[in-house]
Amino acid sequence: MQVFLFYVVFMLSSLLYAKTTHTPNTQTSNAQVIQKLAQPPKDKPIAITTTSSPQTQCLSPIFKDNEAYVGLSNCDKAVSARYDVFSRLAWNINHTWVCLSTPNQSYVQDTKLVLRPCVLNDNTQSWVVKNNAFYSPNLEFIAELKNGYLTLESNSLKDMHGTQKNNTTTQAKPSPTYALHSMQQWLDTIATPPTLSQKSFIAWSFITAEGFDLYYIRNDLSIKDEPQDLYFNPENGYIAQYNPANAQMLCLTSTQNKNQDWNWVSWETCNFHAQNNPANPKTWNLFMLADNNEAVLKDYLGNFLRVTKYGVHWGVPYSAKPDFLAKDMDKDQTSFFRFSNDITNWQRFLYANFSDSLPYCPAKGTFLQEIPHNTTQNGFFTSLFKNPKSLSKTPTYTEHIQNTTTLPPNFVLNEAWRKRLWQIVTTTDGVLLRAGDCGVCLLHSYQIIAEMNTYTNTPLDSGGFFFDTAFGVNPFYSFRNRYPDLARALEPYQASNIPHGLPRNTAFAYAEQMYRSIALSLFPGHFWISSDFATTDIQIRSALRDLFEQPIGTMWVMHIFFISPQGVRSGHAIPALRTNEGVQFISTNLHNVDYTTFRQDLEYSLAHNLPQALNTITQNGTLRIYMLFSLQLREVYHNPLSAFVSSNNCSGEGESRRGSGSLPISSMINQCASGRCLIQ
Repeated sequence: MQVFLFYVVFMLSSLLYAKTTHTPNTQTSNAQVIQKLAQPPKDKPIAITTTSSPQTQCLSPIFKDNEAYVGLSNCDKAVSARYDVFSRLAWNINHTWVCLSTPNQSYVQDTKLVLRPCVLNDNTQSWVVKNNAFYSPNLEFIAELKNGYLTLESNSLKDMHGTQKNNTTTQAKPSPTYALHSMQQWLDTIATPPTLSQKSFIAWSFITAEGFDLYYIRNDLSIKDEPQDLYFNPENGYIAQYNPANAQMLCLTSTQNKNQDWNWVSWETCNFHAQNNPANPKTWNLFMLADNNEAVLKDYLGNFLRVTKYGVHWGVPYSAKPDFLAKDMDKDQTSFFRFSNDITNWQRFLYANFSDSLPYCPAKGTFLQEIPHNTTQNGFFTSLFKNPKSLSKTPTYTEHIQNTTTLPPNFVLNEAWRKRLWQIVTTTDGVLLRAGDCGVCLLHSYQIIAEMNTYTNTPLDSGGFFFDTAFGVNPFYSFRNRYPDLARALEPYQASNIPHGLPRNTAFAYAEQMYRSIALSLFPGHFWISSDFATTDIQIRSALRDLFEQPIGTMWVMHIFFISPQGVRSGHAIPALRTNEGVQFISTNLHNVDYTTFRQDLEYSLAHNLPQALNTITQNGTLRIYMLFSLQLREVYHNPLSAFVSSNNCSGEGESRRGSGSLPISSMINQCASGRCLIQ
């Protein structure tokens, strides 16, 4: 078994090496777009007058009955507030930025409004101002004063879409009982957001006879079927719980030192918005997140967050060294956790921003039209976690959207496409450069898939999606020059980082998650679905046979692991396309190959049946395939974050290829095209 695991790590780390100044795409415009940074804040207490008293009062946080509300206060004692670019009303309490929110992230009539940490994935934190009062974005509800507190009330003069109702059939609601007083300059300031945080749970699954149950980490234990809101700050890596009684944050903290194999984690009082410090034990790295919403968490020393599923301390979170994991297997321990889909949305946005793959610059700032009312992704994924059996399949954007292939059924590799593929796959000098486990052939594969889906009807003839094509030149020179942050983000995805000594299934699960994460990083605008690792002749034949059973237009990235005639184990990556004639395999990393030879190779690599497919990937039987793995490209993923978040200098590569190429931070967030942005 140890010998086998050595080969697993070796062959995965050798993947993609079997064959041996940025210029924008020529068919896109790189003209600068008009964008404005959010403005320096002019925080001040929210002054109002009420219908019952002409005296000026202020709205300020009030703590009562272990909860944080907003109510009337003397202005000299009131806390200053910010009306930020995301239309949030925010206060800084005990070093925590909290925003006016509705409980349970839903609009309910006659609900006292509360303060919760400001996040990007709670659309009830957005408020618009009309008639000097605060309304929900669709004007269906108003934040009204009731018994001295802001309370959600129905705005009876408007229907749910903000359309004026017929006053002959609807009793008119009186004017708001308060009005903003001398706040115009404050309202006119589209202020810098105090945070880009999001909320999510951390959950782990327990297999049962019916499917699996989900357990959610809460303090130093795990609770079944009761999600615990935790808050993730992407700017410093903090993960915290919120105490509504005093607006205090308790951060997940590693207590393990360099000499310990493992130790319990703790929750400690923290400044949730502290500056980034990679050496801080409160800093966590969300690692290998893919579109299955799973990932591992690593502390500042690289230790894994873990729980045991059995024993006295089951469900209690702790951290452990990577080289201790193989010894830490006796109680069904796990390092894989589930997170809300909103966390994956952020990762998708992050990678799309790195690679100029965002649709807008600046963001539009208004509601996405593609999402039907009350069928948001968040609601869909919430329903999935209430019914864990639903997670057996890769979730789609919304419940009503069907699985679709990416390319049209009539797509063919015409002469223009054959020449473009040749330009891509001959952009190599035979040198084995890489970014993590992404080597030349895998980078070629993703460029082919990206360009086929982006420029389907008219292929490029120069430039490129990830790298500029140039015969005989290594693609990583261009890739790293154009997308340095994306290249750096890929570096940790190395098979050599798989903890040594893991059981076979665990090692495969780690490798599968790693390759899914690479797919999400390089092409985050789509869903991906992965196969299992096929390791026997029967499994390999079954995996290849399945390619012929998929709809025309389906595309894959194929990971092929083989033994050469000289007995050398290696790996290779190629794209495959289901056509109306069969399955077209496309060779990659072809050094010094002329177009005529490549065109002949394409004809040979079109498999009409299983024997031909085997013959193609084994090079006429000269290679012995001992493992096969594939990632299938699925439907387009519409990320709601792209509608209201954009970083400054996001002009990118032109229309529909927008992004700043760098990590988004609060101080560099743009205003939206609509001015203020509304959280989707």
